[in-house]
Amino acid sequence: MKKPSRTPIIIVPNSPKSLITMLNAKDLLQDMKFVSLEEKRKQGTKRETEILIQRPKPGGLTVPYRVTDNPSKLSYADWDRVVAVFAMGPAWQFKGWPNEGNPVEIFNRSKYVYLSL
Repeated sequence: MKKPSRTPIIIVPNSPKSLITMLNAKDLLQDMKFVSLEEKRKQGTKRETEILIQRPKPGGLTVPYRVTDNPSKLSYADWDRVVAVFAMGPAWQFKGWPNEGNPVEIFNRSKYVYLSL
């Protein structure tokens, strides 16, 4: 029997107007440096649908995090592993999310860290 994943999940916006997207998420969340989307495009960075980042912990350990901008692809079990959500503010971006996409319900009943951009 396949063991379920325990990798924490971070959701970033799927919007070209956001400060953080799949183009620069690894730079910010893993390398701790902000690189603008314009710079990433100049570098020829390709947009990935999902990335795996490694965050250092004390003692030389690292923790993997799955980063996605497509929450509709998450299974019901995956939502228990969501640890952070970067959002732009409009309620429409939560369409298809748990709790009928109601941001108030989503964040009141969850352990998510909500970061508005």
